Amino acid sequence: MTECSVMVEHAAQTVSGYVSVDLAARVAGISLAEMQRIAARFAKGSTEPWCGAVLIVRTERVLGCRHRDIAVASLAEWMREALATNRFRFRLAAEQVEPGAEMRPDDFLLLHRAVASGACPANQLQHGLSALCAGGPLLAATRENFDCLMDHFYGWGFRDDALSGISADYLDFLDRSRRQLGMTDRYYGAVLADLGGVDLPRRLDGAGFVRVADYMLRLGLPWTLPERAGMDRAAAGIINEARHQLGVSQADHEMDLITIAGGVLRLRDLDTHGFYRLHAAYLKAGYLMREPAPPVAGEPGYITQPQANLIWRLWQENGGVDGDTSAAGLDRWLGFAGGLASLTAAGAGKLIGEWLSPRIERRTAVADALRVGHRAGWETPICAERAAEAIERSEAATAPEFS
Repeated sequence: MTECSVMVEHAAQTVSGYVSVDLAARVAGISLAEMQRIAARFAKGSTEPWCGAVLIVRTERVLGCRHRDIAVASLAEWMREALATNRFRFRLAAEQVEPGAEMRPDDFLLLHRAVASGACPANQLQHGLSALCAGGPLLAATRENFDCLMDHFYGWGFRDDALSGISADYLDFLDRSRRQLGMTDRYYGAVLADLGGVDLPRRLDGAGFVRVADYMLRLGLPWTLPERAGMDRAAAGIINEARHQLGVSQADHEMDLITIAGGVLRLRDLDTHGFYRLHAAYLKAGYLMREPAPPVAGEPGYITQPQANLIWRLWQENGGVDGDTSAAGLDRWLGFAGGLASLTAAGAGKLIGEWLSPRIERRTAVADALRVGHRAGWETPICAERAAEAIERSEAATAPEFS
């Protein structure tokens, strides 16, 4: 039995409560009118099985309208299993969530649309859903976990009117600014439509926000964009490592900050939402998170942690020895009793220099050739392409060989 089938079987055992006639019709693949006739028959006391099951139906009148629901436990087994799949379980959760709960029905419907969009890579979807529930039932999902998962969906490429492209502080900035500038609703709507291509601020994406905010700032606002606490070094290091691993240029990285991370102009201005979104986008693009560099004591005269981080990155990038990129493999290759931690600062600097000097020399040569090409009248795109190819060839040729 596969892991997926085991999870469905477990979920089918925990699906309970009542399901609407409308959703039951979707699961059964029949029309709503036909399902209503079936539910009405059981509501009147019929005991003749339908699809091998005798349905338990409750009837409730709300503001003069009659509503019927069906007990999930009374449905045929194949329908309970279907309700436990990603195709239907978020709709069921939207129907069953209690009023005043942390999660709202619209949240589960948004999650349903996100999963149905196929934006999430298959190898990351189940992990994301498991993190949402934290090992518990779907209805026990927290707002924090839900927001994190939806940020990942945004980074994976999912877009929806209910999922804002910018964070709350930037939305508040726009609202305060339009009031400060005395913009009428018509004027503000025209600005949003012309510069952002939307009719409501929450529908702005990062690029649209930058254009609208820049326009407002040029009108003479007495404040600038909201100040944000800088990203911690670990988070910034993850983004920088992903950039380096994927070969993302500075220009493309700046565009990613704007379009994916919510209109951010600098890495240090990323908030939690922007980090999750950008991180998810890089994961989808093929970024593989590496193990962190081995910690070193940093005693005076010995290797520092930044030196260890750089050596570790070069060791990982170039595949170690015979594919062994572990810390133990690096220590064996160094040949010292104490491994990496026993290197002196001077020895570490010499090792880094030996590994990086050929790359630096080749990059300098390529840059010189590029400048010569400009003077010779090359077209800029051709120059860039030739330079990129030359750098790629040179770095492959000058990568350190561990033996």
